[in-house]
Amino acid sequence: MAGSFGSIIKVCYDTDFRRFRPAPNTGLIALRAKIAALYPGPLGAGAEWRLLYTDEDGDHITIATDDDLALARESAPGPVLRLAIRLDAPAGSVRHAVHAHGLALSDSPTAWICDGGDRPGGCRNGDNHGELRYRCTQGCDFDLCQACID
Repeated sequence: MAGSFGSIIKVCYDTDFRRFRPAPNTGLIALRAKIAALYPGPLGAGAEWRLLYTDEDGDHITIATDDDLALARESAPGPVLRLAIRLDAPAGSVRHAVHAHGLALSDSPTAWICDGGDRPGGCRNGDNHGELRYRCTQGCDFDLCQACID
């Protein structure tokens, strides 16, 4: 990240802001590793997250490649590249083929039925679904039991 644009990174996760100066020519993989080290809890093993910057139109643009990162640096209005973290699935969550989002263990006391029955490998066991409940991490009304996760 040499040069005047993007020579300082300011990253935001939730309400926490961090600033650092990356090594020259830092690519996306190294940048993600540095940011994950700043937030080891929420961005730890199993977490799925994206980096975004705000372009000149106010749109939030995902940085998925080194080329995207270069474009973000060029778009920075000054020496500080401002990035935001969007958490798609928290650390410890799992993915399952029947649902698009991550699923995490939930201790919610609300009644639930496993949503796996009308999908391959599902059960719809009603109250006989067991105690472990995996709930969508993105807020969908979607739950799977342990048998369906396995």
